[in-house]
Amino acid sequence: MSRYKTGANLLACLILIAATLRAFTFWAADPMLAYANNYDQIRTLKVFGLHPKDSPKALYERTPEHPWRYFIEADIRHKATHPSSDRIFKSIQVSAMAAFRTSDSVMDIKVAALPLLLGWLVGIWLIFRKLTARPLAALGFAVWILVVADPINLLFLNTWYAEFSAFAVTTLFVGIAWLWLFQRVSLRKALIWGAVCLALISFNRNQYMFLLLAVALLVGAALLLSRQRGKLSAASVAKWVLVAVACLLPVLAYNAAAKKRMYLETATNRIDTVFVALLPASKDPSRMLERLGLPPECMRFMGESLYTRPIPEFETHCPESMRLPLLRIAKAVALEPGPLVTIIRNIAQHHRGFLQRHIGHIEGGERLHRYRQRHPAVLPVDRSADPGPFRTGGSAAHLCRRSRSCLCRVSGLEAEAAPLGFDVPAERVAVQLRPVFLDSG
Repeated sequence: MSRYKTGANLLACLILIAATLRAFTFWAADPMLAYANNYDQIRTLKVFGLHPKDSPKALYERTPEHPWRYFIEADIRHKATHPSSDRIFKSIQVSAMAAFRTSDSVMDIKVAALPLLLGWLVGIWLIFRKLTARPLAALGFAVWILVVADPINLLFLNTWYAEFSAFAVTTLFVGIAWLWLFQRVSLRKALIWGAVCLALISFNRNQYMFLLLAVALLVGAALLLSRQRGKLSAASVAKWVLVAVACLLPVLAYNAAAKKRMYLETATNRIDTVFVALLPASKDPSRMLERLGLPPECMRFMGESLYTRPIPEFETHCPESMRLPLLRIAKAVALEPGPLVTIIRNIAQHHRGFLQRHIGHIEGGERLHRYRQRHPAVLPVDRSADPGPFRTGGSAAHLCRRSRSCLCRVSGLEAEAAPLGFDVPAERVAVQLRPVFLDSG
């Protein structure tokens, strides 16, 4: 092997080691870094009957203030309300967590997250190993993994959300495509393994089910390639039709079920679209309301959503908004495209990054107050510099400037890392976790 290839592979290996250490450092952070439970984790908690050990809230109540690390079995297992391939991963995770529970039956979510993290990294390193025969391919893949091993994605690791398993399988799918692109696997193998990855992603969340159509196309292409010469046989055509039908049926079944069981989700999306987005962005909200076919009484809800107003109010004063057809919304936007342009411009000007800033990111939000009392010189109370309504305090922003730790910026410590007025232990994160593997720039 030439010196060029050796040097390129060595650099790629070092970059991938940095990405691996970055992921492990994030997983091992103390206090734990993770997204708090705003709603979606409740579905998984119900299936496995879990509850945060020290949470004062009722069973299966949202805990958006900060994430919880320790759990107990507090209920019987419930039937899943949504089918999800993530349940495969979560079953393994819960089994691992239960195997290492303490004597008082307390389970650590970090133990649950470790098998998923290890499985993802093993898959990444196996793909990288095959790419080392093409040094530039290995280098590009390693750089890409370092980029995506970012807090934006890693904040889902120590949680019960389904997003991290979807992210992990997606990176493996890209890795398989990378192997085929640089001729390290055959097209047929790439299509088959790619179809498996897409199938897992498709069933991860109901929003991803449209990817099943791509699965049908990939499997069909693999069947076509399996015949090197000659005409397609009736058996091959029948196989492709069966695969296509198998992929389409779940989509059709979900759409049928959505009309009966997903009323609240649909209503939430319609109300957000109309009253939070379109009407405030319109120069003539009354005219837009008319285009949407809604009565004038609905104007009272402009700027409101189901998070700020109870459902009965919408059902009483504007029930039409909760069942508004998508075609009618599309027609109204087509007749008056100005609001859509305004919405896109506002998003570009005022977006706050990719972090979910309306929920907490750091375990144990109540610790900061005790730390301030013990170490007032290190982290003095300074509320005058608070940057937003959901604050951590100006002292956290000041600490970020002192340490120049990008973790403060990417985890939202300079803004509302702990919503609803709950403080977060910013001092421990900024001081204890300053390695380069957590820097994003």
